[in-house]
Amino acid sequence: MPYLFECRDCWYDNTSIAKQPLTAQLAAIATLKRGATSLWQGAAAGGNLRDWYTIFSSTQLRPLLELARRWPSALILRGAFAAQELLLSALLLEPVTTKSFPGALAKSLLRWQLLNAAAESKSLLSWTGQPDRLRTALAQTLRSDPSPYVRLEALRAIGAAPVPISWTGPLLESIRGAEAVLAETSFKQDERQALAKYLAEVTGKLQAAAAPSFTPVMVPGIAEPVTTLDLQLPAVDPAPRRWVPWALGGLALVGLTGLGLWAHKRTGAQLTLPGEI
Repeated sequence: MPYLFECRDCWYDNTSIAKQPLTAQLAAIATLKRGATSLWQGAAAGGNLRDWYTIFSSTQLRPLLELARRWPSALILRGAFAAQELLLSALLLEPVTTKSFPGALAKSLLRWQLLNAAAESKSLLSWTGQPDRLRTALAQTLRSDPSPYVRLEALRAIGAAPVPISWTGPLLESIRGAEAVLAETSFKQDERQALAKYLAEVTGKLQAAAAPSFTPVMVPGIAEPVTTLDLQLPAVDPAPRRWVPWALGGLALVGLTGLGLWAHKRTGAQLTLPGEI
């Protein structure tokens, strides 16, 4: 059965896309765009839109993204993603549909998944055929995306890949919007410090690249000079921290300990004879 996503029932097809020929994989990416557009239009009839996103992301998008990371066909598949402009479309069209989604669902967002793949591949421009429009979309994402985790993945993708010199100005203007992730996410102190340091490094390297004295670098496959930021920030899991069960367990342990001490004292008091006091 072809690996297609035209209808809801097809989404549960167990056929492995990795076992399909390359032509079928390329066709699947084209069909993926149609399914994604349906989600962005809120047209997933007969169910909760959040559930549809979770299903679509885990069963359709992620397997194709995994293939686009592998050699030797990775660049061909990324070219198919670029031909469909999935990353650009997701950055521009998806935020309105998913504005009310909680942070824990960030991994189900198509734009988060695509930015994560771009960051991990360290090759942002291989995922688009319209770099100027992607630059504009990334600047908008850094400024105002409703998900701080999406803004964080955009920063990771920019920091890990060669960035055209013409991008430095717009990205620097938008970087302040990305700084809001420090206040909008439940990071630990060490994570906040790492992110603050990363933001400072990205800003510093972009400022250096925008200076007249900067010596640009040419990279094969990229038409204009670039600056290679070569910065790495570990992926941040948007899933909420599961502190409640541990907290309850700790409270239960304290309670049981107190109850045991109380019972021990009471038993000792009952066994003590009046003449022994």
